[in-house]
Amino acid sequence: MCYWLYIVFPFTFYLFYHFGVLLWQDPGVDKVGRTNLDGSPMTIVDIASNSVDGDYCMTCEFVTRPRTKHCKLCGACCEGFDHHCMWIMKCVGKGNHKRFVFFCFLLGVDNFFFVAAGMHYLSVIAASFSFYDILKVANQPDNIWLSFLIVCNLATGIYAFMNVYAQLENVSSLRTTYFDSQGNVSYNKRRSAYVSMATRLRNIKLFFLDYKEWYSYRTPNSVGPSCYPMAAV
Repeated sequence: MCYWLYIVFPFTFYLFYHFGVLLWQDPGVDKVGRTNLDGSPMTIVDIASNSVDGDYCMTCEFVTRPRTKHCKLCGACCEGFDHHCMWIMKCVGKGNHKRFVFFCFLLGVDNFFFVAAGMHYLSVIAASFSFYDILKVANQPDNIWLSFLIVCNLATGIYAFMNVYAQLENVSSLRTTYFDSQGNVSYNKRRSAYVSMATRLRNIKLFFLDYKEWYSYRTPNSVGPSCYPMAAV
């Protein structure tokens, strides 16, 4: 049982490190909005005159950048908006999207490490690897809390990996949960475009290794050079 501690404890501390960073990291709050080439902020007049294709945030009072949404819970516009996460108490966006996906993966792995360690401990007490014998030991009063924690970690691990799958599904086709690959609100259009497996793998690699390039990509059918650069337009 002791060797499990050398795996679970350091992994858990590493998990909490990323959680702490997520709590303090800027998710991509935009306080300026889109600017002209001379650096002056765009105004609602630019939208009214059809000189720029964009949205105007009535709360922040500026023209928003592409893939930016105002979050009522945060009270600010978030660039590259994916969703507002209640666990880190802030939005997931351009500034923390990659770390959030990595954190969900670490969380799932850590949960399953705990499940494996707990099951191994119960099998040692039962002196058997039979599921029936382990179940009898798990129902004993001395082990009921451990059994409860095993079930909780199993459920949380499954939920974490479901989140990772959903995020990678979006990332691989240049989407977020809220925006499609062209920067439009996605909703029911999320599965409309076919993306090949090779392209999905390339997009996932870009997401983790070169996020700026991933963020700036867009073509018809979700692949290609971008018309939504990260810099102010």
